[in-house]
Amino acid sequence: QDSANRVLAILKAALNLAFNDALAADDRAWRRVGAFRGVGEARKVILGPDELQRLIDACPVGLRELVAAGARTGARLGELTAAQVRDLDVKARTLRVRGKTGAREVHLDADALALCRRLASGKLPDAALFTTTEGAPWTESVHKRPFAAAVTRAGIDPDATFYALRHAYISHALKMGVPAKAVADHCGTSLRMIEANYAKFIPEDRARYAALAAPVLRVEPGTGEPKVVRIAG
Repeated sequence: QDSANRVLAILKAALNLAFNDALAADDRAWRRVGAFRGVGEARKVILGPDELQRLIDACPVGLRELVAAGARTGARLGELTAAQVRDLDVKARTLRVRGKTGAREVHLDADALALCRRLASGKLPDAALFTTTEGAPWTESVHKRPFAAAVTRAGIDPDATFYALRHAYISHALKMGVPAKAVADHCGTSLRMIEANYAKFIPEDRARYAALAAPVLRVEPGTGEPKVVRIAG
């Protein structure tokens, strides 16, 4: 159905051109033909912590570190594969990434920082941080087959791709109560996208939020006159 929609779009473009060039007298015939609905979008695979661990364990060296970084940061594949050693700031505990939404600093937890420090050790500043076992940079074509093989060995959803790591990170962060705006900023996306695609993972515990928002104040019981605070001067 997805392929049929693409062919239909091409066909309609050709027919519209013919109509505009006065080679067809009427365009109602193809305007009545609609595309299939609900296709063209990859299914979101949300992996749980146990599944993520099985996947990491099933990866060969090189891919294992790349997958672990994706799972612990939510960064896109292209952002991680483009990262260089100089992009790691050990003191600030950040990794500077660049991608479809520009550049940003990704804050690293202790495990992710230790992983990146190990990968950066002994490398030149302009060297790729994440590399294959042979030391070559990762690309989409290079990672696909070993990643798919690791998915099979791990026994997880066969539709899982590297982007499933990002889905897992975002959904887990939201379930843990991290504000959606903070998740969006960290992952280099918009708050609207987070709310549109991950709304079911955003907790709506209004009672807990009300308790957190209320300031701590003291109200003493009594029926006497209110205290008057006099300010000198």
